[in-house]
Amino acid sequence: MLERLALRYVERFATTEGKLVDYLTRKLRERGWAGEGAP
Repeated sequence: MLERLALRYVERFATTEGKLVDYLTRKLRERGWAGEGAP
C-alpha cells in the first residue's frame, strides 16, 4: 500500500525537465529578474 501511495504522489507531482524549464522561463519573462547576474 505504501508503495502504491508513493507512486501516486510521483505521478501527480512529477514534471519533466522540459516542462519545468518552460515554466521558469515564462515566469522570468512575466516578472523579470531581480537578482545579480544572469538568471
